Amino acid sequence: MENSTRTERDKAELKMLLDRYDAAAHRVQTGIAFMMGTHDYKATEPKHLRVGVDLTKADQGSLARLLVEKGVITEKEYVEAMVKGMEAEADNYAKVVRAAMGGVNVKLV
Repeated sequence: MENSTRTERDKAELKMLLDRYDAAAHRVQTGIAFMMGTHDYKATEPKHLRVGVDLTKADQGSLARLLVEKGVITEKEYVEAMVKGMEAEADNYAKVVRAAMGGVNVKLV
């Protein structure tokens, strides 16, 4: 969906989705920071992080761009799926942190 064809409602919905994505991404960041500070967490070593981030970014961005360009999905559907995935990842980190803290109920923010 090109910027010139978005309605104000489309823009507002997209912003709301991106705000949810940002909030969930911050929760993931909090979970990772906890694991780095309290455990021998090899997945956070610089090489693993850089390679993982770069490969994922290239793969995901290319696939999403292709699907939107071909009309298979809309930009909004893509962002909705991103939000759902990030919120699930944040929930997963909350479970990991909870288990690492012996079952203490935690809320990642």
